[in-house]
Amino acid sequence: MCRCVRRAFLCGEDRLTHTDYSHRKQWVLERLALLDSVFTIELCAYAVISNHYHLVIHLNPKNAEQLSDRDVAERLSDIFRYMRCLQSKAK
Repeated sequence: MCRCVRRAFLCGEDRLTHTDYSHRKQWVLERLALLDSVFTIELCAYAVISNHYHLVIHLNPKNAEQLSDRDVAERLSDIFRYMRCLQSKAK
């Protein structure tokens, strides 16, 4: 579980400020799909709520042991490429 602090909202509408953060839920789901595809994990279940989320993840050490150093580097490169793409869209 990961929780936001200081009344921050992950997604949904903040009733105090009337700010809608619903668009963030799709971003969280896309990020989870990316992480599931890059790392040797299986996302078994999730719940994304207005100020926190829950994840049930299965770690797969057998798959991790089969990765070469090059495989690991390529997977990390995929993550950072995705992050750079997001940063360029924000500008």
